[in-house]
Amino acid sequence: MGLHATPYQLAYFLFEYIFAHIVELFRGPPPRTEDNVDGKVVVVTGANSGLGKYTAEEMAKRGAVVIMGCRNMTTGQEAQNEIKEKSGSNTIELYSLDLSDMTSIRSFAATVLKEHPVVDILVNNAGISLNDSTRTFTKDGFEMHMGTNHLGHFLLTNLLLESLKKSSFKRIITVSSTACVMSNIDLSDLMMEKAQNLGLGNTMPYNNSKFANALFTKELAKRMEPFNVKAYSVCPGLAKTDIFRHYSAGVRTLMNVMSVFGIPVEKGADSILLCGLAQEVSQDSGKFFRFSKHFAAIEKLFTDEMSEGLWEISEKLVGLKKPQ
Repeated sequence: MGLHATPYQLAYFLFEYIFAHIVELFRGPPPRTEDNVDGKVVVVTGANSGLGKYTAEEMAKRGAVVIMGCRNMTTGQEAQNEIKEKSGSNTIELYSLDLSDMTSIRSFAATVLKEHPVVDILVNNAGISLNDSTRTFTKDGFEMHMGTNHLGHFLLTNLLLESLKKSSFKRIITVSSTACVMSNIDLSDLMMEKAQNLGLGNTMPYNNSKFANALFTKELAKRMEPFNVKAYSVCPGLAKTDIFRHYSAGVRTLMNVMSVFGIPVEKGADSILLCGLAQEVSQDSGKFFRFSKHFAAIEKLFTDEMSEGLWEISEKLVGLKKPQ
């Protein structure tokens, strides 16, 4: 299956991204009016490093009760201690969460709901990016990227939805990527069993999972409109994180060179904070944000048919809906 973006769109997105990235390097954060999150419950996945850690720290500084969901509890504990020290907050909780394991996700959600019946903000940040020449799989048999980046957050979000509906905040932010323009996602072959190759640099599984993140947000926003739950997709840009830690040495070297021109983590995370806190975006549910601005051009790729279809397939895959 070919890419969903046309050659013209790919060229546009490439040059537009380069220009926007350069501007972002020198631009300060745009002015905004933030809602008060003092005492509000904020769940952040992948909060042990990078964007998630910075987001958790900023929420803690604003007085939020921060729930850190981390796969690696050792680095999670280190991050928790650091965030407590920097923020001066003691309301930072750490729980084990492996988004590639449906059992772990259900256990994490149950623990969160037991301790906090109302969740105010959910930040679906955690993600994996591999560079393998063959597909790898989760414990539940899903292609690793689709299973972790999309299905893991799809299940977690649905398990926490009722608690989010009770909140006065009720915002859900899912980290996607502009790399999704290089996706050839096929809803009839979500795990890429029929794929002849894994794309340029073996990145197609990752790109497809990020496309799925955006489709999920679009459909989530539509379904949650009657409950006033807001959902946003965010691309952090080429932020200086460890997302490429699983790549080959050669690719890591290349990415380290490119990271010289990358944006700091705090700039990458600003779009997450914008969508989680700013009053200015309260009416922008379902939209895609990058560099703290609405990135409307990319949304043409996310059709209603695909977002609805992906939701129905995902429900069955994670066990929220029995197959017919």
